[in-house]
Amino acid sequence: MVNILVTGATGFVGSHLVRRLAENKEYNLILLTSKKINGYTCVLHKNYTFTKKDFEEIGFTEIDYLIHLGAFTPKNGVAADDAVNCNLNINNTQYLLEHMPVPKKKIIYISTIDVYGYRKEIIDENTETSPQTLYALSKLYCEKLIKRYSYEKNIATLILRLGHIYGIGEERYEKFIPSAIRQAKAKKTIDIFSDGGELRAFLHIRDCCNFIFKAIELKDNLEILNISSEYILSIKNVAKLLISISGENVDLNIQNKVINPVNYVFDNRKRIQYLGVEEIDIIEGLKEEYMSFWG
Repeated sequence: MVNILVTGATGFVGSHLVRRLAENKEYNLILLTSKKINGYTCVLHKNYTFTKKDFEEIGFTEIDYLIHLGAFTPKNGVAADDAVNCNLNINNTQYLLEHMPVPKKKIIYISTIDVYGYRKEIIDENTETSPQTLYALSKLYCEKLIKRYSYEKNIATLILRLGHIYGIGEERYEKFIPSAIRQAKAKKTIDIFSDGGELRAFLHIRDCCNFIFKAIELKDNLEILNISSEYILSIKNVAKLLISISGENVDLNIQNKVINPVNYVFDNRKRIQYLGVEEIDIIEGLKEEYMSFWG
C-alpha cells in the first residue's frame, strides 16, 4: 500500500481530489483535517497543534507522499489581502513540515497562478513571478519553504500552480461563474464589470483532480507545472453560454468599470506533455454546475 497524506480535504479542490484518489485501491489515504470525515482515516490538526504522536496513534509512522492543499483561499478580491489568514498559510505550512512524518517519495504542493501577478504575455512555467496580493505572496513563500525542506530531506517536490478551476462546489466563492449562475437562475441581469473581453482558461474540477492524480507517481524530475485549460473564452462568452444553458431571457450588464482588464492565457505544452489533455467540455461542465444549483 502507498500511504498518502492529504491536507485541505474539505475544500473545493480537496474534496473532489480525495474521492478521485480513493478510486485507486493501492492508495491508503490519511487526511489531516479539522474534523473527522466518514470513511477515511483522519488526523485532526487541532488548529495546527498536532504532533507526530497523533500519527503514531493511528498506526502511521511513515508516509510516501504528501499532497498539501490545505490553505486559506480568499472567496473574493478583498479577502486576498487578509493579513491574518494569509500569514496562517505560511505558519501552518511550516508547522506541517516540522510535525508530520517525513514523506519518503514526493511532496506535491498545490499553489496558484496568482503568483505570476498581472501579465500581458502568455504565461508558462518560466514566467517570472510577481505576486500582487498577500494571498499570492503567502503561496509563493510556501513554495520556497517546501523546496527548502525537500532539498534538506532529499525528496522530490512538484509544485502545481492551479489556474481558474470551476465545477460543483465552488458556489462558496464569489467568482464569476457561480455569481453568474446565481443571477441567471434568479432571472437577473448578469453583471460584467469590464467590457467582457478579458480571456480566461476555465478548467473543470474533475480534469484538475485527474492531473493531480497523474502527478503523484510521475517519474520525471519536474519542479513546477501550471494546471490550466487549453481552451480560451472571454468572460462575455462564458456568460452567454450560461444564459443559453439556463434557457432564461437574461441580459448582460456590461459596466466597463474595469479599464484594461487582464487576460490569463497559458502555454500548456508542458502540462500536456507530462499529464495529458483535459476531457471535460466547457459546455458540459457549465451545464453540470448550473444544474447543481437547484440543490
